Amino acid sequence: MLGSDYPVFYLPSDRGEELFKFVKPFLQKGDIIFANLEESLNDNCQCVKKVKGKKIFAFRSPVTFVTTLKNAGFNVLSLANNHSMDFGECGLLSTERVLKKVKIQFATKYGDVATFTLDGVKIALIAVSFGPPPGSILHPDEITKSIKKLSREYPIIIVSVHNGGEGLSALHTRNEDEYFFGENRGNVVKFAHMAIDAGADLIIGHGPHVPRAMEVYKKRLILYSLGNFCTYGWISLKKEEGLAPLVKITIDKKGEFIKGKIFSFIQKKPGGPLPDKRERAFKLIRELSMEDFPLTSPLFLENGEFALPIKKTKRR
Repeated sequence: MLGSDYPVFYLPSDRGEELFKFVKPFLQKGDIIFANLEESLNDNCQCVKKVKGKKIFAFRSPVTFVTTLKNAGFNVLSLANNHSMDFGECGLLSTERVLKKVKIQFATKYGDVATFTLDGVKIALIAVSFGPPPGSILHPDEITKSIKKLSREYPIIIVSVHNGGEGLSALHTRNEDEYFFGENRGNVVKFAHMAIDAGADLIIGHGPHVPRAMEVYKKRLILYSLGNFCTYGWISLKKEEGLAPLVKITIDKKGEFIKGKIFSFIQKKPGGPLPDKRERAFKLIRELSMEDFPLTSPLFLENGEFALPIKKTKRR
């Protein structure tokens, strides 16, 4: 979220190019460079939310900021979240239009699917959120049907999921429905397992605004939340909310998880990822993974690396 000019102007200079200074070398090395875009890119659409107090926000950046996202290295974005429609259909269509111009793919809860072909393997990336259908984890049958249908053509399915509670009280991942301000935001553990059972191969979670645990389920990796990464101006960066992990994941041609690495960054007001020599994002994700998923946590190694857990054998 590269700042917002609504309801008051709070945007970075130079279209936010400087915000990605320290992460560009990492973002420009991968095959699929993914992020969740939690704002609208439009210049004159009307806000459809009643923005007041400290609980309701609407995020919008000018369409010129799309160049910043392209230059940073992103080639696919999720537009399935609780801010993608802050400026209604006008804002969503504007965002889609400018992303297409710079050849950044996107996935939405309305059925838009991003696709890639790597080493001859076809890959599909879908995005879901909470709230009413379509594309809601509160209505999982619809999503599992889509995954099964896509898997006939695409051997690898990646699922971006925006859900869960928010803030410092939402660090832990539990196998239960989560609520935020009285709104049901779904059971991400149940959904992630169901999606993998249906044919998904990688689950990328976001929404809680803090990092969460990782889990390996049926040799597939689940990232329950990657927190805030580049959130300028409006979003709280207190304590764990300021941690900004960048995760590199390697999977094989069947979609099975091979290895990964967490690069630890941190944000300080007004925002933008800065290198963190203390590796706090890695240490937090490792701690949460071992606490919340002691039997299915990845195996954490040195220097931010993690791998498939070692199978435990019964003693005779």
